[in-house]
Amino acid sequence: MRRCLLALLCSLYLSPPAFAGEPGMTMNLSPGSIAIPIAVDGQFPKPPLGAPTSAIPSGVCWGPCKESMYLALRTTNPSVTREDVASMSLSNTYDPDAAPGDQSRRFLDLSNPRWAVSPATLKEMLGMFHAPRLIDARSPAEDNGKSLVGAFPLHIPIATETLQAVLPDKTQIVVVFGNDAGTIAVADVAEELRRLGYANVLELREGIAGWIAANGEIVETRVSEEREASPSELLR
Repeated sequence: MRRCLLALLCSLYLSPPAFAGEPGMTMNLSPGSIAIPIAVDGQFPKPPLGAPTSAIPSGVCWGPCKESMYLALRTTNPSVTREDVASMSLSNTYDPDAAPGDQSRRFLDLSNPRWAVSPATLKEMLGMFHAPRLIDARSPAEDNGKSLVGAFPLHIPIATETLQAVLPDKTQIVVVFGNDAGTIAVADVAEELRRLGYANVLELREGIAGWIAANGEIVETRVSEEREASPSELLR
């Protein structure tokens, strides 16, 4: 008897709940709880146009990847909404050479093939689960001892082995930066990455100077040679 009761409780606990409903219907799990959209045939109802961001249910093809897409697209088209991105396919969302019929193409600013990302937008993107990969395009001579946290130095010519280690996923968002808008290598590295098949390449044109001005976090990449001697060293 005890085994039968245990088996019954397990089956009730582990079995997926069965709900029936029409598209757009919601259910409340308990008094005062939030309304949860009911999925019909595995599909959640699509939010109406103009609905706030909070109205987009998790079942409507959304997540960290599309949030990053939304932030990147917004750098060239401030009018794009999360609903617009939710209806897009994951492929070719950033690609300026996407097929003419691709619905995401109308959101791309084709007059700006080298996309610029602002420090403010980059801050938001770095808070995403799928954060962009930061690439420091400065030459050793341009390195002032400061960089963005987590950035990797990459110079032309770019070695294949380096790319495979640093950027194994060609669909990942990449942000290239230098010291400021005068760092020519930023455009060169970004263009080379796009030529090699990395379509999601953005440029922080304000560079480290703009990042610091926006109170962005930086890291010291080298210790100053003119440091004070320790007491033990002074006694030698």
